Amino acid sequence: MKEFELGDFLQYLAQYEFKLGPGFIIAVAVFLLLVLAYVFRKRAVHPVSVDETPLSSQKTPATETYYLNLPQDSVLRRHYLSHVRYMIESVTFPRPVDSVLRRHYEQLIAGEMDACLGDEAQMKKLIRRYEEHRRNAMRS
Repeated sequence: MKEFELGDFLQYLAQYEFKLGPGFIIAVAVFLLLVLAYVFRKRAVHPVSVDETPLSSQKTPATETYYLNLPQDSVLRRHYLSHVRYMIESVTFPRPVDSVLRRHYEQLIAGEMDACLGDEAQMKKLIRRYEEHRRNAMRS
């Protein structure tokens, strides 16, 4: 647009007053109230506390597995879980190539991870199997 056309357009806009009707004001107020109610409800459902109890001492629902000695820091937890998965994969058979068998293999690994993370005796058994596997690999 040229400069004089832009100026004409701005003068045209300035000539008219923008009047907000009562319906528009009520609609905006209702919208803001709904947004505020949503935000406060979210905070009430998930309260943020400075002195939260550690994950290992919290009670979990029956559908969730209770993990022992799981680190609280997200990076450490990720490394710990990947190391446990590595130990399980190293003592089991190789990963299948077939997609169906691979899916069952992944489910087997996930089940063993849950069993090891939920039971200290299973974790000790896995560590013994892993150490024995490493010793046998070094001898070969």
